[in-house]
Amino acid sequence: MLDKELATIALYPDTLDALRRVREQGVKVAVASNLAQPYAALLKALLSDLVDIWHFSPMQLRLSLRQRFTPA
Repeated sequence: MLDKELATIALYPDTLDALRRVREQGVKVAVASNLAQPYAALLKALLSDLVDIWHFSPMQLRLSLRQRFTPA
């Protein structure tokens, strides 16, 4: 049943183009979510190299984002 549900998941039509344009401007892209592992794996496969930072653990999210986006 999970496999059938995962097979129905798709990105919005303009997602990949939007992420490419953002990255071309030098902006880092982060995905932060509490998705379960099967959904997280699918999202990573769909977005592949267009995301700089992935976080699927809500407990680590706040500290990690602060560390990555706070200017030195």
